[in-house]
Amino acid sequence: MKLQFSLKDVLGVTLIAAISIALMINEQRHRHQIDQLRNSSSQRRSILRTVEYGAATLSLLSLNPVIWEDRRCARFLKHELALSLIDHWQNQAMIDQVAETPGYSIEFAAEALTYLECQDANEFKRLARGELSIYPCDSISFAVSDLTASEFDSFDQFLCTAINR
Repeated sequence: MKLQFSLKDVLGVTLIAAISIALMINEQRHRHQIDQLRNSSSQRRSILRTVEYGAATLSLLSLNPVIWEDRRCARFLKHELALSLIDHWQNQAMIDQVAETPGYSIEFAAEALTYLECQDANEFKRLARGELSIYPCDSISFAVSDLTASEFDSFDQFLCTAINR
């Protein structure tokens, strides 16, 4: 039994194969784009949570001065404020973009520093290792002490910019 294919048959099969391959490639490309959008959306939500948490902490401190009478509560809120300050420095560009306000991170830092009462990164580091460290293995002391020299200089510049704003 001998099979014979006409040119029309060969071209038809080739066309079907080409369309199938193109559809598979297109599906993969769309899946990749959807994954990128999901990751971007997730990252934006995380940044937005950082912004909202920092703003809520500042609001709580400014609207309720009675908090300062309870040393433990004030210490905890300062701790959380310091962590938010570090997050705002690390994600400065993204936070400014999500908040849709250029310089939002610097404004936040300026207000936060009035509660933390420090003038530069060295004082912040001292506070983080002592007064602000509330847990035995507190992440805040590691967040500051694990910075490289260039990161520490960048953090210091961030704080100085906020103070001199």
